[in-house]
Amino acid sequence: MEDHMKNKDRLAKEWEALCAYQAEPNACTVGLKEGNAKKNRSSAVVAYDHSRIPLKVENSQGNSDYINASPIMDHDPRNPAYIATQGPLPSTVADFWQMVWENGCVVIVMLTPLVESGTEAVLPLLAGRGVQPVPHLRGEPGVRTHLVRRLPGS
Repeated sequence: MEDHMKNKDRLAKEWEALCAYQAEPNACTVGLKEGNAKKNRSSAVVAYDHSRIPLKVENSQGNSDYINASPIMDHDPRNPAYIATQGPLPSTVADFWQMVWENGCVVIVMLTPLVESGTEAVLPLLAGRGVQPVPHLRGEPGVRTHLVRRLPGS
């Protein structure tokens, strides 16, 4: 701080540098590849290449390691605390369960509306034993609950 007081131009130069700063663009090339683009619910929401959850290709149906999912870190970057992903499409249900299995997920929390444009979104995927409704977090009109599913052994 003392140096900034002595050198009045320093603070102005640092401010100019901050204003001119442009973050490196985050590439989404893997998610937008021809075979993977159809795995995204929306082309506006695609996993960044540097921070996505890759699938093991040898276990994959489509011989691709892509799923639209990203880790959410807590204190240890080697072990994500959570995985954020889209509700699986009919064509990505196998990829979804492969990701759950490979990453040892024991709880699935669905934070999307159960119905999109008058159609059940992914309810059949999460329906069944061990599913409990949870009061909606935001109270949006027309959406009553979310689901939490505890997988066997959790």
